[in-house]
Amino acid sequence: MSEEKRCFHCHEKVVYDYELVVDGVKRSFCCQGCQTVFQILNANDLSEYYELKQYDLSTIKPNYKDESFKYLDEQEFLKKYIVLRDHSYKFKFFLEGVHCVACLWLLEKLPALCEEVLASQLNMASSTLTVEVKEGGSLAKVASQIQSLGYNPHPILKTEDQRELALKENRSYLIKIGVAFAAAGNIMLYSFANYFGAPGFFKDYFNLFSFLCFIPVFFYSAVPFYKTAYGALKNGHLSIDVPIVIALFTGMGMGIYSFIFKAHYFYFDTLATLVLLLLFARYILKITQQKSLESNDLMSFFSTKYAIKKEGSESIEILTKFLKLGDHVVVKAGEAIPIDGKIIEGHSYINNSLITGEVKPEKATVGRYVFMGAKNLTNDILLEVSTAYEESRLTKTLREIESGWSSGTKVSYLSDRLAKNFVMIVFALAIVFISYFGYSAGFETAFSRTLSLIIITCPCALALTTPLALILGLTNLAKEGVIIKNEHIIENIANIKNIFFDKTGTLTTGEFEVVKEELVADDKVAYEILLALELRSHHPIAASIVKYLKYKNVQAAQDLQNWQELPGVGVTGEFAGVSYTVKSRSDELTKGEFNQIGLYKGEQLVLSIDLKDALRPGLMQIFQSFLSRKLNLFILSGDKKEVVADIAQLLPIKKENIFSEHTPEMKRDLVAKYQHTMMVGDGVNDAIALKAAEVGVAVRGS
Repeated sequence: MSEEKRCFHCHEKVVYDYELVVDGVKRSFCCQGCQTVFQILNANDLSEYYELKQYDLSTIKPNYKDESFKYLDEQEFLKKYIVLRDHSYKFKFFLEGVHCVACLWLLEKLPALCEEVLASQLNMASSTLTVEVKEGGSLAKVASQIQSLGYNPHPILKTEDQRELALKENRSYLIKIGVAFAAAGNIMLYSFANYFGAPGFFKDYFNLFSFLCFIPVFFYSAVPFYKTAYGALKNGHLSIDVPIVIALFTGMGMGIYSFIFKAHYFYFDTLATLVLLLLFARYILKITQQKSLESNDLMSFFSTKYAIKKEGSESIEILTKFLKLGDHVVVKAGEAIPIDGKIIEGHSYINNSLITGEVKPEKATVGRYVFMGAKNLTNDILLEVSTAYEESRLTKTLREIESGWSSGTKVSYLSDRLAKNFVMIVFALAIVFISYFGYSAGFETAFSRTLSLIIITCPCALALTTPLALILGLTNLAKEGVIIKNEHIIENIANIKNIFFDKTGTLTTGEFEVVKEELVADDKVAYEILLALELRSHHPIAASIVKYLKYKNVQAAQDLQNWQELPGVGVTGEFAGVSYTVKSRSDELTKGEFNQIGLYKGEQLVLSIDLKDALRPGLMQIFQSFLSRKLNLFILSGDKKEVVADIAQLLPIKKENIFSEHTPEMKRDLVAKYQHTMMVGDGVNDAIALKAAEVGVAVRGS
């Protein structure tokens, strides 16, 4: 029986073989995408990628210590914090000691190390690890396995715990940096005195003081390196911290040896400075990542909102996340809809731009389903909750965004791999040095030369340059108002070929603007009456008209009587006994390329106003710049076809690259079909498409 073919890139089963011959070797791929990625990696000398994927996890041996995490398996704890779904449950830990993509790679291999774990996912920005544990699995064993890898796990029971633990670790890092800084500074002063020829008596004292200053660095500031190096070695895994720890221990040992035997091999100044620089670089990178916006903050924003729950004739305030299926919720005009539900009483206009991206209001009547995050514009409505908070459309979107923000850069992976190879070479040379010089020049000379080799060749450049280069790039971008969520984005931008733009709020300003107004009949107070009528309305079009009229210094008429908002029509009122109405000149308020509004005196049109969502200034120059770089441009919008087509006519975009009336899920699927993509959007409705693209750009309003 022939052997089953596997894709060289992703190792999935090959159904239809995409063959490629490289340097005389035939490779099989499961799809065009894997073949293309392989060709890119091969063409750019990035084939080390495949060596990373072949690391043998069988060399990592589990080491459980149930006693320290026994409380995680207590029935009371499980009953309160664990929810079984499909024979498994998810749990989060905050991890101390996470600082590089090697941590990401190792922790996401947890299912191969611990039989209790079905899946694991590390969020480097918040240092949180989400594990999926099978039914009946021991959470204590999972925590023990994480600890055996060199990370200290803290169970997260609520968002406040996560933030408090992050602050605690940051403070601990700062104290370690402060101690290392003070010690390194004093050691340098003593070392300079010796370098410039301090006499024997003073030289011995200066060396002693340097040793005393180095003790807190060795036993306190360098502890993070010991933990990660120990966890790596215990599980058969090399890390950059291993040679650093060896250098620290051998340097300390050589210093003590020099005191006893009156030798002159003191490296306290070099080692203290090394610890200081490494701690500082890792701390700055961690802070930079933590300052990025997190999806958890968005979710907590919605979950802590109050809703008005109706129970018989009474109304009570309740947290949104405590609403249950079938509850009745009152949503007042001008307020956001707190939960997904069906309208069972009343009718209104809904601004659904947060979900669909369409800025025009939508008419909502009894039987219509509305979603959390949309805004009720004109009238009070009564909803029946149709979906629990955790399963609402907006919550699922935010959760999906959060799940995709953790990955490492190719530069970081390759530098980490290079560092490991470099460590192995240095260790081999060290063995040669100590053997050769031990035989030819004696133990003392052999030991000092081997230590010098380890210190001089210690991969400090690899440990420092990657995080510091990323920090510098992130900081410079932040000064220009560009916040980078993950550093791998910087690399991906260089490979972009296709750019997708949302329309509303991205290509356009997201606000209605008056583009034309005409006084149709002779009525000197028409503008004053229009302003008086629109001032009381919650409708966004009314707000735009009010803004426009106030800019023209129009004063509202004062003798307004019998004002009322007519659902599905507009607003009406009486002036001097005459009825005036503001309503759409189209059949429906939401139809048409323009919003065409009219002020009617009785049945006679008096004043005509056209409103439109205008393009952002300078957009044409930006598009021309993109086209000069041979980039493929798209419009991807939830707006109606005719509105999107109208905007597209003003921009140099191919007809086949215009997509309208797309839901957030449809946007995500379309972006995922293309390679080397950038998605540019401004709202939650674009968020999962932003995540699906290789580069997601969230723009703020002008």
